Amino acid sequence: MGELFDDVARTLATTPSRRRAVGVIAGALASAAFVGLWPKRAGAQTANCAAGLVACGPTGQCLPTGGDSWKCCGYTGTPRSGTACGPGLCNSAGVCCQGGKRACGGICCNAGGSCCNATAGNEVCCAANEQCCTVANSKFCCPRGGQCGTTAGVCVTAGTPAPGGGQQGGTPPTSCPPGAALCGTGGQCCPTTGMGQCCGSGPTAACCWGGTCVNNVCVRGAATGGPPTGAPAR
Repeated sequence: MGELFDDVARTLATTPSRRRAVGVIAGALASAAFVGLWPKRAGAQTANCAAGLVACGPTGQCLPTGGDSWKCCGYTGTPRSGTACGPGLCNSAGVCCQGGKRACGGICCNAGGSCCNATAGNEVCCAANEQCCTVANSKFCCPRGGQCGTTAGVCVTAGTPAPGGGQQGGTPPTSCPPGAALCGTGGQCCPTTGMGQCCGSGPTAACCWGGTCVNNVCVRGAATGGPPTGAPAR
């Protein structure tokens, strides 16, 4: 604005004709008004955000980069980077989970599921029909309605007795849920098909978890360079 006043004063001092001076001044005022209406550079708008907020994404919305509310997810320090992301949707990798998914450490869990372990590098998402199990420092998923095993990564059928005999929280069962049958004198409920079937006979029979029942022996894995090794069911 100071430059405009200088131009007007200079025009009045150097232009002999009053009519010509008025014309020059009018042109200068019109030019100043036009420049004032010209949009500012996009980069200048980043300074409009309050302290603690950044211009986020293509729209330049002012948002924080942390907290439990809406935030600028994946902001790199460059104005207009990142994505406006709702509560609980920005994962630690800077990705805003979409489509009903939820953040779980550095990944996104599917809609309807849950985050079992959010530790970076060891994230575990359970599906909608699964529950989160914890054994020592290990977390894994087991079908809902069943039981978490006492060994990391092992799930057991509902009603399976706890180690040492007896059903969890009471006496051995006298019947098993559909798809399972009593096995051995300990009253274990073992699946009738697939992994974990009853293996052995008499009082030593037990569910063959993590193996295959061969000639009443639960075979778990194979020895290096040789055929599968047998071990009594436990």
